[in-house]
This record gives sequence, structure tokens and C-alpha cells, in this order.
Amino acid sequence: MAIALTMVVGTGGGNTPAGAIAPKASNTVAHDTAAGESGPIYVAVLRYALPTPGGPVWILTHTLSDIVESDGTGTPSLIGSDVRAQIAAALSYPVQWVDKSPVRGLDNPEHGTVVTLGPIEDLHSEVHVAIETWCGGLCAEGKTLVLRQVSGVWRVVGTTGPEWVS
Repeated sequence: MAIALTMVVGTGGGNTPAGAIAPKASNTVAHDTAAGESGPIYVAVLRYALPTPGGPVWILTHTLSDIVESDGTGTPSLIGSDVRAQIAAALSYPVQWVDKSPVRGLDNPEHGTVVTLGPIEDLHSEVHVAIETWCGGLCAEGKTLVLRQVSGVWRVVGTTGPEWVS
């Protein structure tokens, strides 16, 4: 079985010039906002990445550091039940919170999407959140989204770093 993997580098989003690879800022720290701010940030990420899903949406109950760049061995951090409730209430489609992917191998009979969120990284004027979506087999993508508050509402304004699609 062959696996196609495309790397899109420097799409011009965020502060990265087109064609350049954005270095990982060494002064980034996990966002330490109250749950009231984390929920709206994750809602903006999910609305951008999954505006109208075609099946069930399963979101992992924990974040994973560097999910786009690593082999998946990062340190998980639980998404609190209050933040999960805010996300579920704000989205126009139902979500199921899961500890691990219900989809195995190439088969996805329910045509659902598994979502893994990264931690919120605060860069003072903006935040970065990695997201991976997988719908089974070779149906997957990952990227780091750049968000800023616009008139008091969190909005995705671009991407930064590598993006991948299979």
C-alpha cells in the first residue's frame, strides 16, 4: 500500500512569508487563560477546520503537544469538562468526546472525523493551535492555525509552519 503525503510549506499565513518555514518560537508557552477563553478559541478552530462535517465528529479528550511536527509521542493534557461543554454547546453539530480514536485502519463505515487538538500557545498578540483531522485510511490533514481576537471574538487569520495532507 502506498501512502501519499504532501507537505505544504510557508503558505503565507500568520507571520510566515510565502515559501519560508516558520521557526518554532522558543518563548512560546501553553496558554494559561481561564476556561472561558480556551473554549471560544477551540470553537473558532473547529468551525474553521470542520464547517459542515459529513458524519460523526469524535474529538479526543486531550491535547497533544506538537501534533503536526511529531510522531504523536507528545505529552497529552486533558481538555477540561467545562471547556468541552462550551465547545459542544457552541457548535452547530454534535460531537462525541473520546479517549482514543474509534476508527481503526482503513475502514470508517460511519464516515466520521477524528479530531486531535494541540494546546493553545500564547504569543501575546495571537495564539497558535495545532489541529489534526482524520477520517480513516488516507483521509487526513494537519496544520497549525493562527488566531487573533477581532472585535472581542477569536478568529482564524492564517496558518503557520508545515501543513500536511494525505
